[in-house]
Amino acid sequence: MSFFHANQREALNQSLAEVQGQINVSFEFFPPRTSEMEQTLWKSIDRLSSLKPKFVSVTYGANSGERDRTHSIIKG
Repeated sequence: MSFFHANQREALNQSLAEVQGQINVSFEFFPPRTSEMEQTLWKSIDRLSSLKPKFVSVTYGANSGERDRTHSIIKG
């Protein structure tokens, strides 16, 4: 990561810290297609938890494969 990006990241983190508790956030995720993607999903959820989202959702797709993956993620 370049120095420029590190500075932007620090500024963003500071801005988020200043508004924490003043705004409501939520996140929507797509159901992972592989076990590796599922691991990434859970890591992402863990990292985003510090923002204290009001809720998270997992997209419920039109085909049965996506629906099955959505149910699997929701059940954790």
